Amino acid sequence: MLLNLFLTQNKKSMKRVGLCLALNFLVVSLYSCRNVAIYPLDEHPTIKIDTALLGVWQADDGLYKDHFLVRSFDDVYKDVSAYGDDSLMLAEKQYKDYLYYISEVDKNKGDFDMIAFQSTINNTRLVNFGLYTPVEKRYKNGYLHQGTAYMFMKLKNMNSAKTQLTLVPDMDTTMLVLNSCAEVRKRVTAVLRNKLYFSDSAVFKKVSNDHWNRRKY
Repeated sequence: MLLNLFLTQNKKSMKRVGLCLALNFLVVSLYSCRNVAIYPLDEHPTIKIDTALLGVWQADDGLYKDHFLVRSFDDVYKDVSAYGDDSLMLAEKQYKDYLYYISEVDKNKGDFDMIAFQSTINNTRLVNFGLYTPVEKRYKNGYLHQGTAYMFMKLKNMNSAKTQLTLVPDMDTTMLVLNSCAEVRKRVTAVLRNKLYFSDSAVFKKVSNDHWNRRKY
């Protein structure tokens, strides 16, 4: 079972935030919007990380050029022995080959970390983004306590060099009431081709292969 590691009322405003703030949109949404779910698309990840995606990505959207560092489990937990029996690390270790760790690295920005992993629905690749919360709030019978949430984005238009891609967020606000991964998957499947839910997009370009540190870019 997965270590469960998110058409708003103000749709026009939220669409613009989603487009301009790119991954910052995740943080805004996780705390102020309702296009999120308590459960991810899958009970456990099944798609291994693509190491070509590790590194620093820049949001390519007009005024916003935010940078995000994408790392692997081994990058984050370089010395596993130093963590002892840390419950967070041990829970994630069993899925170490499937999880991406995403951090904002720009100056004058509050750092945040997310766990992400990929899923597929009808040959469409999606990314499950989950925001970190304190350990004591994260686990309950293998699932997150309510209050931690997932957002889902289509992953599109990745070039052959894997240096540019597009993310399209799911703006469905009905997912918070869903009670399982199966229910979430069924709902996302139902709206997957609906442009009322998947409309805006953000382009990201890879600017560095460095995924070992959090220096400023």
